[in-house]
Amino acid sequence: MKLVYTNQNLAQVGLIQSYLAEHDIASEMRNQHASSVMGEVAFFSVWPECWVADEDATPAKILIDDLNNTPTTTEEWICGTCQETSPANFAVCWSCQTPYTLVKT
Repeated sequence: MKLVYTNQNLAQVGLIQSYLAEHDIASEMRNQHASSVMGEVAFFSVWPECWVADEDATPAKILIDDLNNTPTTTEEWICGTCQETSPANFAVCWSCQTPYTLVKT
């Protein structure tokens, strides 16, 4: 198993875990209950972590990097697949789940 993502926010790690599952990459969350020892040990050593099988580490890191580098907008945008309008804060189309592209209204 290899560590592919860590964050102080448990929900953020859960979102990454769900995103990987959508791409057929199984993962395991570790340290999800470790916040109770924060202050006793270095804070970053108890952050929630997302681990994947060794063979899935490279594709998982690519997916996570792509997700973290998704362009953002302050305007509504039109999906290039289904032509539905999504709010600016949506990274994927609300209707068909296509990732945000630079096509805007």
